[in-house]
Amino acid sequence: HSYTVDPRIWRVVAMEARSAAGQVTETRAFSDFDWFGSRVLPRRVEATRPEDGQRVWVYHRSIEVNPPELPLAFETGKISERILVRPRNQ
Repeated sequence: HSYTVDPRIWRVVAMEARSAAGQVTETRAFSDFDWFGSRVLPRRVEATRPEDGQRVWVYHRSIEVNPPELPLAFETGKISERILVRPRNQ
């Protein structure tokens, strides 16, 4: 992996992963840094996987650092409909 640090704010602003052949397999960009509690974290994260055609953008309006309780119950209830998701090119 290679990382890019912005020396003005001393933060990692980008990450790039490459295959053994030198192809970019994943990129991440971090921006809009802000204080959350006693830490500076990026509000915006953009990630891509060019080989898979995947791209995601996340913008955090708020972040609770180290919450006292983190419920991870992902109950979906009864699912009566199934939706097949196809890539754009199909």
